[in-house]
Amino acid sequence: MTSYIKKFGAFASFVTLIVAIAIATVSVASAALTISATDITTDGVFTITSVAGTAATLFAANTTGAITIGGTAQTGAFTLGASTGAMTLNLGTGTGTTTVNVASGATNPNTVNVGTGAIANTVTIGSATGASSLDLLFGTGDFTIDGAVDGAITIGDAAQTGTISVGASTADMELNLGTGTGVHTINIGTGGTGADVITIGGNVGTVAIDSGDWDISTTGAMTGIGAITLDGAISGGTSGTFSTFVSADAYRVTNGTTITATGTSTKAQLQAASYFLVDTTGSTAVEVTLGDAGESFDAGDIGRTITFGHGANTGALTVVANDTLTVATVAAAGAAVDLAGDFIDCRVITATLVTCASYAQ
Repeated sequence: MTSYIKKFGAFASFVTLIVAIAIATVSVASAALTISATDITTDGVFTITSVAGTAATLFAANTTGAITIGGTAQTGAFTLGASTGAMTLNLGTGTGTTTVNVASGATNPNTVNVGTGAIANTVTIGSATGASSLDLLFGTGDFTIDGAVDGAITIGDAAQTGTISVGASTADMELNLGTGTGVHTINIGTGGTGADVITIGGNVGTVAIDSGDWDISTTGAMTGIGAITLDGAISGGTSGTFSTFVSADAYRVTNGTTITATGTSTKAQLQAASYFLVDTTGSTAVEVTLGDAGESFDAGDIGRTITFGHGANTGALTVVANDTLTVATVAAAGAAVDLAGDFIDCRVITATLVTCASYAQ
């Protein structure tokens, strides 16, 4: 009885296999086909073809077991989705947590091609949903983004609010922008609606602008500068020059600190401004001495006019020289400079000679 049951079971299995082959239509041509309890082996071309219009599912009952297609010694081409018709090829599209590995073997170098056909492919990698992230990593080789002749390359779309960093390395590196030989139009912060905040430099490195018309060197020297429109004061060191024809020292128009008592105005104070208001409220007279002992003007000061204006009360205003300078006084109409509105103009003739003219009511 037991032997009969075993034979019947074997026969039932054989019938099941025959039915499966009939449904799947296994074509082995003249090759040998070996079927065991765990393997189907052929020594020729092996094709499994399903009925047109029907769904074919392989390994539907597998849960935790590994499914391998292609052996470790595979050298021929492995093709999945070679249809010439319109089709959808899904890989890892289930709702479970899926890890999809492509060319992740570390033994031999792999060449991975995605959407390389010479056709208008649309290739999307990643998703902008939720906390999705995308990392593109490479080693010591090159990373290239290259488009067609008239293709646009966009990094960050219209809704981007996060930080976009280019060249954020902490190591020494070179960042090139628009360095090709073609004619480039480079726009930075040219959006017409947003109040952009643009910062160039971090108070450590140097900045140079080298255009075909005008230049600014790394030390701040300007050449070829056209008209300049200001909305503030110009200030600078005693040796600085403004353009090629105007001396910053000779034409500085900044107001100095109000003078309220007799004393010395140092060379540095006189070089920092061209107008000084004199208030004689606390004195019957104010005498201004030009320069500390031993000081003389610099070459850049020659040609300057320094004005001392009488602002209040009736104390007399006079200007004298230190032990190094010579002040030549030019007589002017009126009496002493002792009324509001009176003033004295002092022109620097040489480094040691100043000519002052008083204008009094």
